[in-house]
Amino acid sequence: MKLRSNPLNCLLICDGVGVGKTISATYIIYHQSIVEKKPSIVFCPPILVEKWRYELRNRFNLHTRLAADKDSFELMVDELNSGVEWEDAPIYLVPYSLLSRTELIPVPRLGLMVFDEIHATRNQNTRLYKNARKLAMRADYRVGLSATPINNSLDDLSSILSILIPMRERIGFESMIADLWGSPIMDSISSITTRFQKEQISEEFTTRVVKTETITYPEHYTKAVRELVVERAFMTNAQSEFETIVYYRLAASSPRAFAKNFSSSSHDFSFADPKLERLLELVDQKPDERWLIFTEFKETAKHIQNALNNRISVIISGDLDSELREAHVNIFRDDPRAITIMTPVGSEGLDFQFCSNLVNYDLHWNPMKIEQRIGRIDRIGQQKSEIFIHNFVAKGSIDEKVLDVIGSKLSLVSESFADIMPIIKSKSKSGMFDSDVLDNQVNQADKLLQAAGFYNKFISLDLDVLPHISPTHCDTDLWNSNSWIEPVPWIVDCEKWRTSQDLTGTEFLDILNAYNPEE
Repeated sequence: MKLRSNPLNCLLICDGVGVGKTISATYIIYHQSIVEKKPSIVFCPPILVEKWRYELRNRFNLHTRLAADKDSFELMVDELNSGVEWEDAPIYLVPYSLLSRTELIPVPRLGLMVFDEIHATRNQNTRLYKNARKLAMRADYRVGLSATPINNSLDDLSSILSILIPMRERIGFESMIADLWGSPIMDSISSITTRFQKEQISEEFTTRVVKTETITYPEHYTKAVRELVVERAFMTNAQSEFETIVYYRLAASSPRAFAKNFSSSSHDFSFADPKLERLLELVDQKPDERWLIFTEFKETAKHIQNALNNRISVIISGDLDSELREAHVNIFRDDPRAITIMTPVGSEGLDFQFCSNLVNYDLHWNPMKIEQRIGRIDRIGQQKSEIFIHNFVAKGSIDEKVLDVIGSKLSLVSESFADIMPIIKSKSKSGMFDSDVLDNQVNQADKLLQAAGFYNKFISLDLDVLPHISPTHCDTDLWNSNSWIEPVPWIVDCEKWRTSQDLTGTEFLDILNAYNPEE
C-alpha cells in the first residue's frame, strides 16, 4: 500500500531486526510477478541468496532464477529483452558480490528491484554503490531493506536514499539531511519508509535477559599489548590507525590469537585465559541447550572451537562456500546441544530462532552491530519466553574505554546496552590502547550516536493503519489481478491513513525538489 501510494515509487523498510522485512518485501514481489506480471530482481549479500530462495518458495510458492556471474547476468538480460508476455513474471536473485566486481550491461526496464541489507551499498566510492544506482534507474519500483540504515553516520542514509531515488544526486540528500534531520519537517520522510518495532506490533516477542561478563587479564599482559602494538607501528612505519585498532581488539578478544601475530615476542603469553574459562563455565551450565557465540576474529573462533572438545561445534565465517555454510547451519538446527561460533559475516540474514543463548564474546561499542547479532535469535518464531544475552567486556580494552566515555548516550539509543551500563565505570588511564587511537574512536562513536539518536525519534504514521488491515488481505490466493484497484483493493478501508500519506508524500517531494531537483 505504501509503496504504491507515495509519489517517488520507492520504499525503505527499516523495521526492527526479526520483525519480518523479508516477508513484507515478498508480498511486493508477489504482486509484481503474479498480479502485474512484471519481472523483479532481488539484490542481496551472497550469504542470503539461499534464504531468499527458501522464503520465496516455501512461503509464497514463488520460484527464482539465480544470476550470480557475468554469463548468467547476461542471460537474464537476454530473457528480459525477449519481449515475451509472462504468465508468472520471473524473479531473479543477484548477489552483491557480482555488482562489486563487474561492469554490468544495462538491464531493460522492469517492474521491481529489491535491495536487501541495502546499507551494504552505502560506500559511494565503490563499484557496488555505482552499479546499484545505475540498475535502480531501470525499475518502476525500488525497495530497500535494512534494520540498521544508519551504521556509522547520517551519510549512510544519504547513500541509501540516492539508490532508492536514483534520478536525484547524492549530494542533494546530504544537504537536505544535514540541514533538516531531527526537525519535525523531516517526519515527512515517513511517506517512503516503514519502521515497525516488535513491541509495537505484538506482545508475543520474547524477553531479553542481558548479562555482563567482566574479564580481567593479568596486568603484565595489558602492558605487553601496549608495548608490542606501539613497537610494531614504529618498526613498520606503515601501520595505519585501523590496523592498530585491530591489534588492540584482537588482544582483548584472545591472548592466544594476539600472540600468534607476535610469535617472535619475548613476552610470556602462556597464562590461563580467563575469558575462555568463563565462556566454558557458561556453556557447562546449560549442557543440553544450543549456544550462538559471536567473535570478531577467525583465529579467536578456532581457539574457542578447540576448547569446546566435548560438544559439537561449527564455525561460520566468510571462508565458507554456500554449501558448507548451509551444512553448518543444518548441524546447528538439527542438534539441540550444538554450538555455532560466528565471525561478523553471520550477523546479518541467518535466522536461528531455535536457539535462546547468545554470547557476544567480543563486545563492540557500535549498538548497530550488537543489535544485528541479537536479532539472529530474537525474532518471529522464537519459542522461548526468555533469551539470554551474555556480553563479555575485557577491562582495559579500547572498547571498554569507548563505552566508558559514551555509555550514557548508548543507553538512550539501544536497549542492547541498557543492562551493561553499570559495569562501565573504569577510569583507569592504562589499558590496551593509546590515547590518540582512543580519541579517534570516541569521535566516531559520537558521530554515530548523534545520528542514531535522531533516527530513534523518527515518527512513523503506519501504526494508524494497522487496525484496518484484515488478515484476509494477507492471503495471496485472494489477490485477483482482474479486479485490482489502485493501489490496492482494500484502500477504501484506510482512507484516513491514505490522506495522511498524500500529505506527507507531497511535503517530502517539495523538500526534495528544493534541495535536489529532478534531472
